[in-house]
Parts: sequence; C-alpha cells; structure tokens
Amino acid sequence: MSGENKAAAKKKNASAIMRKRKIVKNAMIFAMAATVVTGFGRGKGHKQLHIASGIALVGLSIYHNYLYPENMKS
Repeated sequence: MSGENKAAAKKKNASAIMRKRKIVKNAMIFAMAATVVTGFGRGKGHKQLHIASGIALVGLSIYHNYLYPENMKS
C-alpha cells in the first residue's frame, strides 16, 4: 500500500470509530432516559422495561468503553 492509501484508510477508520462513538453515546442517553422514565411508572410492564433499559445501559457503557484505546483512558 502506498503512503497516500494508508493515510486515507487510517482517516476512514478514524471517522468510522468517531461515528460509532457518537451513535453509542446517543443510545446511552436514550437508555438512561428510558430507565428514569420507567422508574417512575407502576406496574409489571414498567418494571420489565426498567430492567431491560438498565441492562441496555450497562451493555452500551461497556461497548462505549471498548471504543477508546488504552492510551486515551489515562
């Protein structure tokens, strides 16, 4: 691969990671809002949605953590 192709591939990969980060952050906001809203509700349906949105929030948080390299976490 030539230098220009490597630079273009690296830039494309970086923009794909940035796009994934933005999508995951928005999904985390939605899951957190759903967790809060369903926390105020009563009934079996609200409880199930509350648990599901909490699990989704934890899963998205873990995935969000994996999108950052180790050297950026310090």
